Amino acid sequence: MQLKMKFQQGAGLIEVLVAMLVLAIGLLGFSAIQTQAMRMNFETMQRARAAALAEDLFDRMRANSQQAISTDNYLRDFDEDLPELIKDCAAEACTPVQMASWDLRRWMENLQTVAPGADARVSKALSDGTIEPNYVRLTIRLVETSELLLEEPSTLNIEQDELVAFEFYALL
Repeated sequence: MQLKMKFQQGAGLIEVLVAMLVLAIGLLGFSAIQTQAMRMNFETMQRARAAALAEDLFDRMRANSQQAISTDNYLRDFDEDLPELIKDCAAEACTPVQMASWDLRRWMENLQTVAPGADARVSKALSDGTIEPNYVRLTIRLVETSELLLEEPSTLNIEQDELVAFEFYALL
């Protein structure tokens, strides 16, 4: 008795091509998820930086609370020039007014170092517009860029890059 064997011709190749297509679609999906995770990680890092910087300024204001509450020495708006330094308050004693200027300038320099292209507004106006002398509203604007641009801050184009704002409130 002789068995006749039927050979499949080409079915194996089609199965391999279908398997490769399924694998390619899966890898594309994985890469999209990985890209989204990296973007979210960068946004979280920006939020953490902004929160740490906000806490630093609030601590400086609390240390010089009389100036922070009763004067406008700590207040600033976006795109304002940095306050001039008359003294180096880290090296010698300063008046509370000089300390406020020194604190704000050092804080803004730190903001620019940590987040190139960033800017900040410090005000006593709450989100509804009311003025509260014991409350401070800090808005930090960061330029949302890729991590590659952070290595070369001269390549920032603030008009084209997206600005991300974070708001923080503190009671002095």
